[in-house]
Amino acid sequence: WHRTQFPDANFDRIVYRISQGRGRTVRRVTFAGTLALDQDRRRAEAQLLDAIITKPIGTTAKLLGARAPATSTNLAADVERIRGLYRRSGYRDARVAVSAATTPAALGSAAMSAAVLPTDITADLYVQFTIDAGLPTHLTQIEIELDGKPTLATEEQRALCREVLGDLAELYATPQIAEPGNSERCVATAPNLMYRELVTADTRDLVKDRLFSRGRPRTSVEIEAVPNGAHRMHVRYRIKNTQQLKIGKIVLRGNFRTRESIILAELAQARFRETLPLTAGALAEATRQLRNMGLFESVNVRLLDIDTTTVGALNAVIEVTERYDYPMGLDVGVGYSSFNGAFVNAVFTFKNLAGTGMSLDVAGTAGLDGPDLLDQELTFKQLAAEGTLRIPRWLSRRANIPLEPQIELAGFHRQQDTERFGVLQTTGASLTLSRSKSYARTAISAAHAVNGGFTYNYRRRERNIDVLRPIGADDDDSQVPIATTTGSVGLFIEWEHRNDRSGQLQPLAPESGFRLEGQVSFAHPLLSINFGQDTFLKAAGVASKYWPVGSNLVLRVDGRYDHGFPLGGAALLPEVERLFGGGDSTVRGYEDDRLATELIEVAVPPLDNIKQIRVLPAGGNIRALFSADAQLRIYKLLSTALFVDAGVITNQWSTVSVEDIRPSIGMALVRVVTPFGAFAWERAVPLRPRLGDDPRGRWHVSFAARAQF
Repeated sequence: WHRTQFPDANFDRIVYRISQGRGRTVRRVTFAGTLALDQDRRRAEAQLLDAIITKPIGTTAKLLGARAPATSTNLAADVERIRGLYRRSGYRDARVAVSAATTPAALGSAAMSAAVLPTDITADLYVQFTIDAGLPTHLTQIEIELDGKPTLATEEQRALCREVLGDLAELYATPQIAEPGNSERCVATAPNLMYRELVTADTRDLVKDRLFSRGRPRTSVEIEAVPNGAHRMHVRYRIKNTQQLKIGKIVLRGNFRTRESIILAELAQARFRETLPLTAGALAEATRQLRNMGLFESVNVRLLDIDTTTVGALNAVIEVTERYDYPMGLDVGVGYSSFNGAFVNAVFTFKNLAGTGMSLDVAGTAGLDGPDLLDQELTFKQLAAEGTLRIPRWLSRRANIPLEPQIELAGFHRQQDTERFGVLQTTGASLTLSRSKSYARTAISAAHAVNGGFTYNYRRRERNIDVLRPIGADDDDSQVPIATTTGSVGLFIEWEHRNDRSGQLQPLAPESGFRLEGQVSFAHPLLSINFGQDTFLKAAGVASKYWPVGSNLVLRVDGRYDHGFPLGGAALLPEVERLFGGGDSTVRGYEDDRLATELIEVAVPPLDNIKQIRVLPAGGNIRALFSADAQLRIYKLLSTALFVDAGVITNQWSTVSVEDIRPSIGMALVRVVTPFGAFAWERAVPLRPRLGDDPRGRWHVSFAARAQF
């Protein structure tokens, strides 16, 4: 400091110059004394280190410039944190002291620390907490006081006493307190039970919740802990308003479309109906049941006069907001795809038909050939019409259908210009009976769902095939129509476990979890009302797995295996039932359905000595697909990715060689990942191109096409 005197003005000026210096970095934190938190000292030290602010810093972090300064304020706060930890663990008289020095030898000695600290202002600090846990405090007695009365006067009170003590025995993990010491007072003895303040405080809400789950929704619980000698505590639970209540009248509001009987039936399934006990489980299940119907934007259950009623029943008001407050909807879309060309699609939707929850979708699609359209020619690449009727599970229940499935009836007619079959007309119908079960996210498990069921499919496919005719009246007809009719029944099961980082179900933009699916189907002429010609069996398995790496990278692996088994003496599946690969949703880098190809030589009329080669997609009895993808988020919804795809199409594994596996590699220039899907602009290059493949690769533009195989 520096002093300047001003005698004429009768004052002095003193200037202090302070050099802050470098902060001392904490090199090591140790704990001495009786830790007592755990029999394993290392686990006890880990608990203590987690509880404090002052942390040691490693050598590598220090070289990189990191600092972990120790301040007197932080050290004092850490002492209180450790004392609080011991108090909550049953050691109410624990004493904690802290010391800091630039050498471990000076720890614990105030005189040596004072002598050493000023000598080396650049040295790191060693911090030691010395702990004397003291004697543990035990919880020796638990007393239950019902409705302000210390004694038990009725059998109902005695039964309630045993009920509450049984809950506390489970919560404290001490079976000895499950029974009272005598029949006059609800008091239980708990030998050698450590008194932990947080555990005891938590039992207040847990006891209240358990009583609510047994039909006592108005119960209030208060806890008083009083000393009962040296290091002994007596805990008294004051429980009031233990009256059991039942569900009274149920009033519905907001359901101007959905039938009242439908809603009441779903509430009854949740055991929420008049005269039944009003429990926490019934209340939660009633809300969940109505939300799972998918007919309401919001559901609220309001209990009337729960705090003031003197009768044994509570009336309830169920308030819902209809999701489909319109009789009909229309969705129109336009786009371009390699299968449909430039197309327009219109879907008429009829939701919640007649207030029953049924829905009907009627869709039409018209696709025009892109190159012909540029030449001002209208050539239809696809014409399609389809309808789908969905019958919800609650109507199946009313009809007494076993297992109460959701029923889906669908029918369609499609005309498509394909490279393999030319103009292919397909008429089909299907019936699906399915059940699904959803599981909400818990503390130890992410949300997931299981779906399974039975399906029946009818397909009739008509096309023209090339023929060679003998000389005659119709020898100029080079093609004849042929139809393939199949009817099949099958089973499927799906385990949906694709989640976001918070553990919520998110199948369209997953970042963790997995998905498994299995299918099997059997086709026979009798299943197509004797119009079919073929018998075969098909099986398929699909698996996907996601790994989040850091906060921006997601790794994904997909696999799919399909196997068709021709029966009845056939060697191959029907041509229109064979398995194809290549394109956006299977192996990128190859043209649609060209993972396997066949070469056909045809004459070039009118020159018989000149041949041309046509490369056509080829299918097989067996298909195996694989994909690996690394997606990196760049900014918010914007991502990029690298991927590898591979696949093989064959009729039998004995003929497959390494050369038959068709891999590709590629990069997503941009992906816009949203909760409802992902838009992708990708470039993929085939690593094993053949005749007809572009070795430079191809572009793939898709929306949510890679959600699964």
